[in-house]
Amino acid sequence: MFMGCSKLYTLTLPSTLTTIEDGVFDNCTTLTTITIPKSVISVGNGVFNLCKSLTSLNFETGGTGNLYLGPQFISKCTSLNKLTLPANLTTIDKDALGYHDDPISIAINATTVPTLNGAIGGSSDTVFYVPDASLSDYKAATN
Repeated sequence: MFMGCSKLYTLTLPSTLTTIEDGVFDNCTTLTTITIPKSVISVGNGVFNLCKSLTSLNFETGGTGNLYLGPQFISKCTSLNKLTLPANLTTIDKDALGYHDDPISIAINATTVPTLNGAIGGSSDTVFYVPDASLSDYKAATN
């Protein structure tokens, strides 16, 4: 739909949206800000791949469905240095962070450790923050 769009800067998605299909914003090089509504439960493969100007990717809080993040969902988003994932996150697919060479700070608000379908990617400088009450669960996770 928006793949390769070079005139899209900010976007607010409809509050009824449940799925963001594979590659919808792939290579939208001017996209800087997007808010994902709490109704979304599936973010597909490569949705924000090569969105090099993306600096603000926000998930609305209060989602109740089990949220899935697909492979390479933020791959090569070189301007994104901070990401907060919502409490309803249940699955992070292989290489969700893709080839993110620059340092990124990721806060995961899920108190239950999400299922990891393989290595999630990112750089060696990626820093994860998790809820204090769940820290031992995250450390013990083997998935």
